[in-house]
Parts: sequence; C-alpha cells; structure tokens
Amino acid sequence: MKKSFLKPLLLAPLLAGFGAAVHASSTYNMYVTFYGWLDNSPPSATIAYPQIHSTAGGTGTHSDPITFACDSSELAPGTIIYVGFVKKYFIMEDDCTECDSDWSNGKKRHVDLWTGGTASSGDGLLECEDALTQGSASVIVNPSSSESVSSTPLYDNSTNKCYVDDSGQTYDFTSGNQEIECVSSLQAVTVSGASKSNGAAVVQQNFTDDDNALWQISATSGGYYKIKNVHSGLYLNVDGASKANGASIIQYPYSGTKGNDEWKPQVNSDGSFTFINRYSGLVLDDPGSSNTSGVQFDQWGSNGGKNQKFYMIGQ
Repeated sequence: MKKSFLKPLLLAPLLAGFGAAVHASSTYNMYVTFYGWLDNSPPSATIAYPQIHSTAGGTGTHSDPITFACDSSELAPGTIIYVGFVKKYFIMEDDCTECDSDWSNGKKRHVDLWTGGTASSGDGLLECEDALTQGSASVIVNPSSSESVSSTPLYDNSTNKCYVDDSGQTYDFTSGNQEIECVSSLQAVTVSGASKSNGAAVVQQNFTDDDNALWQISATSGGYYKIKNVHSGLYLNVDGASKANGASIIQYPYSGTKGNDEWKPQVNSDGSFTFINRYSGLVLDDPGSSNTSGVQFDQWGSNGGKNQKFYMIGQ
C-alpha cells in the first residue's frame, strides 16, 4: 500500500501493560488490506507513528501486536485492534493514503495490516497481500486480551508462503500443481471426460490423482490468477464472458482481455478459498450444493456457503 508519511508522534500507547487507558470494545466491518516492505513508501519498514515498535513489526499477540496503518482520524495511533480471520492483534503505528482517502470520502473504514517481508522479498509477498485482502471483515477495536492468537506469520519470507489458518496450513504461490476440492461435496474440480477441447465443461468428480484433476495457478495482476488444467493446457473460464448468475464454467484458451478467465483466490478463515471471477465479480459455485459427480460448476453471487469454498491441495 503506497503511503504518505507524517512526522512521527510520540504518543503514549493504549496497550494494556503500557500505562493503558481503558476503552470499551467495538466491532466493525472494515475493508482490510495488507502491505509490506516492497509496497511501503519508501520500500522499508519505516512507520509514521512509532508506539511500541521503532519500525513495522510485531508477532500478533496482545502484548506484541503487529503494526497497522490507518487514517489517524479514524483510529488514533496506539489503538489496538483484533482481526479474527488472521487471529492476530495489531497496533496503529502508520499512515495509509488510501485509508485517508476512504475515511475522508464517506467515512469508509479501512485498515492496512503489516505483512512483513524484506528488501529481498519477491512477488510472493505482494501476491500474499492481495490474497489476504478482504472487502469486508470483522475487526474488534480495543479488544480484550483473551482472543485466540495464531503463531503462523502472515508471510514467511524464507519459504515464500502465506498465512492461511492457525493450523499452519499455507499456500505456496510460486510452484506446484493443485487439486481444487469443493468443501461442500469433497469432490475435485475436473474437466468432463478429460477433454482437451475448447468449451468442455468443468465438473466435479472424485479425485483420481491424474492430470485432469490438477491445475497450475499463475499470478496475473491485482491479486488475480489464471488457472490452467494440467491435462488439457486450457484455463478455467466463464462461458461467453457472462456476468449472469448460473453461467457455466468451462475450459478455454487464456485471452487475458476481459478477465473472465482470471480468478482471485480469496482466503477464508477456515483455510479454504473462494474464487472470485475478475470480469463478473461472481464466484465459483457448486450449484445447489450438489454431491453428484459430473455436475458442472457455475458462477453465483457470493453467499459464504460451503459450495462456494474450495481447498487447494498441493500435489
């Protein structure tokens, strides 16, 4: 997240155990984004409002919350928040120009969470930030100290792996084939009849450990990915570039034009992913939460159902 910096303010932190003031907890739905070394401005761990850290950092516990950025009129420097889908505490220590704009134009709540990284971090850091970003997520302001905390880092620079859940499950954004398994049916995303033809239906079937049930996931831009079937070499695609609920999912050559063949794998708190189509804004969906083998996937408005959640299992 590109940020502008103000002169650091030496404010007394509001963290319990540091001479804290006590404030009632409040829960809000917020736009939650992530930033790190590479997209800090300038690229570094420099922060605008040092409180308990001289540079961006923290482990995510209540006693050592991670740095976050925000408009200082929305949340004052030193404010502690808890973000449930990553199970970590954060402390307001930095400024964020997009957060400033969102707050000044309609009081849209927006926090930007420090993900980490170093000067040597690659695209995996930026892809992790995009994957973790939530258009709306529950955030507790001035939380109690008793919330559950995950020790898994948001981004592990040594392994290029991104946080998924507190079991330590992670997703490597840079290599390997993936089985994509529907949480509702526990069946794999495959191509009907192992076809190599343009327009062949993408359906659910029991995983058989062959190339027809494996996919290569490659970053494009803005947190979106193209998803290629290993057997056919064709890509997960919305038929006819439709924006309609119920439009069928097929395989087709990648065009990179409209975006109906690009998907954002948005991480869920249970470690699954919801695949958002770039062009339509709708999500990959098992229609009717069917458990029947051979049912063709479609796209539908996001409703949080298990039929719209998928595990990615590296092979």
